[in-house]
Amino acid sequence: MASALANLGSNYQQLGDLERAEQVGLQALEIMERNGVRRMAGYVRATLSEIMRNKGELAASAEWAASGIRLLAEVGDPAYVAGVAASTAELAMLLDRPEEAATLYGAVAAIRERLGVDLERERGEIATENRAELQRELGDERYAQCVGAGAAMSEAQVAALTEQLIDVARKRPADPAEAALVKATGLAPNDLAIVRMVVSGTPHAQIASALHIETRLVAQRIASIYVKTGTESHATLAAWAFKHRIA
Repeated sequence: MASALANLGSNYQQLGDLERAEQVGLQALEIMERNGVRRMAGYVRATLSEIMRNKGELAASAEWAASGIRLLAEVGDPAYVAGVAASTAELAMLLDRPEEAATLYGAVAAIRERLGVDLERERGEIATENRAELQRELGDERYAQCVGAGAAMSEAQVAALTEQLIDVARKRPADPAEAALVKATGLAPNDLAIVRMVVSGTPHAQIASALHIETRLVAQRIASIYVKTGTESHATLAAWAFKHRIA
């Protein structure tokens, strides 16, 4: 039952229905924790972290990631710890914390080197693009220092670094106008960002880069937004955005 719910939640996430994905994920987690299925509970916590990041709720995303990393480290699943840490590096970039992001990528690379797992193959295009962006932003020397620091980290230290991002996210200044739009439209902050980019004609590859997601997921997110807004094309979405004063 719990595994089926977890798979259903992942399917909802892939389809861009983040609200249902979150609801089903929480149900699955409750069942797993009640029955002591700790490894699967760690997987679900990692999934919830990605769901919350895609919704734009970054503090909650960091909380789920940190607890997921700690649990997966306790049950001895370094491969999945690396996966969550890679996702958390993407979160750090959204929070404008390039040093933390590079450090996390260093930790990921070290774990996967020990396990013989290819980072690029595991996370797709996004890992390669992000690391190149971080190297440009930080410069070669500082980037190498951060990666080296990450490579020396234990899994507990990776979790502790992720927990630091919770406070960073919580201290971000709130935008009252954006909060009002979220309440009025029912769209998550990241959905509103996608609406703005779609309406302005931003290519899918640039939308993916801005949100630190894979390009193949952009079309799924847009399709979900069509459903939520009762629209069916870029033109009707643009009219909806104009009506709701989303600029």
